[in-house]
Amino acid sequence: MGQETPEKKNENSFSSLLYNIVLPVTCLFTLPKLLLKMLEISEKDASKIGLVIALAFPIVYFIYLFIKERKTSFLAIVGFLGILVTGIIGIMELPREYVAYERAAIPLLFAIAVIITNYTKTPLIKKIFYNPKMFNTEKIDALISEHHTEEDFKGTLKNTSFMIAGSFVLSSICNYLITNHYMSDLSLTYNEALAKVKLMSIAITIIPLLIIMIGAVFYFQNQLKKHTKVENIEELYSEEMKES
Repeated sequence: MGQETPEKKNENSFSSLLYNIVLPVTCLFTLPKLLLKMLEISEKDASKIGLVIALAFPIVYFIYLFIKERKTSFLAIVGFLGILVTGIIGIMELPREYVAYERAAIPLLFAIAVIITNYTKTPLIKKIFYNPKMFNTEKIDALISEHHTEEDFKGTLKNTSFMIAGSFVLSSICNYLITNHYMSDLSLTYNEALAKVKLMSIAITIIPLLIIMIGAVFYFQNQLKKHTKVENIEELYSEEMKES
């Protein structure tokens, strides 16, 4: 299999943004009104059709990537299930506050998983930060063994995991507050409230989450240099990482 080029990564990032945010939000805001003008249907039916079409974009995109790449991740699966739950709540007209619970529960589950797996043989933090795609793990393990810094390295992994878990907890709180605010506003339709939630989540939830993640990356890499006694972190990158 060929390595993913920077151009391909940029293409994937653009496609993810398009199918998971731009198209769904556009459909949630505009499609029900368009359907009301074009078809003789009720406002409720127009909203449900708009919701189904809006959520179809991320669902189909997830399935397309799974078929194309023949692999997925725990995070992607949970996100996919979250989209299905959101759709079911809207279509079945369940209490709107359920969406706030669902959007808060997903990052909270991630936080719990990160912490719990610290005490297993396969910590989730290793899959996120310390994997052969990012680092030359064989070289790092050899250097850590040579300098007898195994316990220090384990401590760094654990500290990094707490930072990541903390970012997920913050995301959970923000998701609940944002979603509950808009879903409680009965002047908005379910679709309009959901669209506003998606848009506001980018500024209030995703950006702070990214800042904490970047901080965790810098912390982990700086500590890794200390444990391996190398001057330049790029010496520890995998070949794939160096070429990206």
